[in-house]
Amino acid sequence: MNPKEISYFLSVINDYFITVSKTKPETGVPFLKEEHTSIIQDMTGIIGISGLKKGAVYFTAPKEMLTELYKELFGDKENPDIFTLADLVGEISNTISGNLRNFYGENFLISVPIICIGKDTEIRIKIPIPVFVIPVKWKNFTSYLVAGLEEGI
Repeated sequence: MNPKEISYFLSVINDYFITVSKTKPETGVPFLKEEHTSIIQDMTGIIGISGLKKGAVYFTAPKEMLTELYKELFGDKENPDIFTLADLVGEISNTISGNLRNFYGENFLISVPIICIGKDTEIRIKIPIPVFVIPVKWKNFTSYLVAGLEEGI
C-alpha cells in the first residue's frame, strides 16, 4: 500500500466515527505490523478483499469501546450482550471496507465479516505483503484498523 492508499483508510475511519458518533477519532501514525506484534483487542471483525485488490481489512476494539459506541448509536442505557457487540464490530468492519470502494472502485470486492472474540486470537493475513496498522483513539479507547492489500486481478 502506498501513502495515498493509507490516506483512504484514514479518511474512511474518520468519516465513520464522525457519522455515527459526531466525534472525530484521533488516528495515530500508521505503522507496519511485525509478526510478533499483538494488537488484537476483545472483538475483531475481518473482511476478506478480492478483485482489484486482494487481502484483508480488519477492525479490532475493546469491548468497552464497542459498548459505548453502541449506546451512542442506539441511545440505549443497557449494556448490549456479546452477540450484539459481535454484530457491531462486524458492521464497523463491513462499513469501513465498503466505503473503501469509493476510492478503489466497483472491482474492490468484500466478503461478509468474520468475527473473532477474545484477545488470544491471532489473525494472520496469509499474503506476502506488508500489513499496515492504524491506531484509532475514540474517547478514552484505543482500537486498530489493519489492512494488508496487494494487487488483485
